[in-house]
Amino acid sequence: MTPTIKTFHTFDDARETWKTFQDEGESYVFQSYEWLSSWYHHIGRVRGDKPFLVAVYDETGEPICFLALAVVMTGGMKTLTWLGDPLNDYGAPIVMRDITGFGDVWNGVAAHLPPVDIVRLPKIPDRVGGVPNPLCELGCRRYHSSAHFVRLEGDWGTFYEKRTGAKTRSTDRRKHRRLSEKGTLSHTVTDGSDRAAFDVLTRAMIDQKGRRYIEINTRNILDDARYRDFFATPTEDLMASGQLQLAGLLVDNQPITTHWGMVYAGRFYYYMPSYAAGEWRRYSPGRLLLFHLFEWCLENGIEVFDFTIGDEEYKKDWCDEEMPLYEYFEPRSLKGRLYGVYYNLRRFLLGNAAVLDLARRVKRFFYRLRYART
Repeated sequence: MTPTIKTFHTFDDARETWKTFQDEGESYVFQSYEWLSSWYHHIGRVRGDKPFLVAVYDETGEPICFLALAVVMTGGMKTLTWLGDPLNDYGAPIVMRDITGFGDVWNGVAAHLPPVDIVRLPKIPDRVGGVPNPLCELGCRRYHSSAHFVRLEGDWGTFYEKRTGAKTRSTDRRKHRRLSEKGTLSHTVTDGSDRAAFDVLTRAMIDQKGRRYIEINTRNILDDARYRDFFATPTEDLMASGQLQLAGLLVDNQPITTHWGMVYAGRFYYYMPSYAAGEWRRYSPGRLLLFHLFEWCLENGIEVFDFTIGDEEYKKDWCDEEMPLYEYFEPRSLKGRLYGVYYNLRRFLLGNAAVLDLARRVKRFFYRLRYART
């Protein structure tokens, strides 16, 4: 195949072509024009990322795929990666059909690349909707996490009973009853059209999630105003797209647990859950809100409930499918090849459970030592 490559370097120039691929092809929400343009407005533009947007056509002019990429500076390396990183849980092209011989397509794209040290494309799912992800033909390696999802059918009661035992259901009822005794219990959902509800839920999510990041000793991205603004003030295109879905469980009108997620092409994305600290934990409010989310999806014709990236144990209680993720790495300069040595060592360490556990223990020790002195 000798593909025809058309490149764009701004969202405005690419919009019409991008939206055509999006409307007619297979993709995830993380490749939608609306989601990525909001991300770029708040994050990518501010940190100086350079969009590299690629439309690919076959010899007859029929569209094949669309790639939303960017050139970014990471650790002194000029890197080609996905637009949306690190907030995009899946990295993939928009695919129009099953593609064979993607190596020829990638060679055509590579011929148009700006000078970069490395190409690093993480979190590549093995499928894009119902189509095999052609990037997996490029000699990708397994990423260190997978994704998990469940196909929805029937009603909530049937779905719930199928995945829980009698003892678990009894515990869930008891926690719900005791939570109801703490005040007036209510549940709210909005796609952003109720801006007041959107603002209340987003503020609660940012506060609760930020506190949780500190508790588990991981980077709190919400300390960064760019990331806070992405969640708190989406662009008008994203707000009007119907791709957002926020939900919360409230006691006396105060959110004790929230979820900031997305709905796209019949797929629900369980993306940013949060819950309040203190005594509320004993009632498992996040789990109770999850029940409402499942019920909402079943009532609104959602086909797939996607827990996205991560191998947390609780996902196994609900999911019936695991989606492996992959990563593509290609050095394109001497500096890039030298970096490749570090990259391969890091991959080895991430794949070695004993080494990874030791690193986590050392990190926790110094974290506790640091705060013991403050």
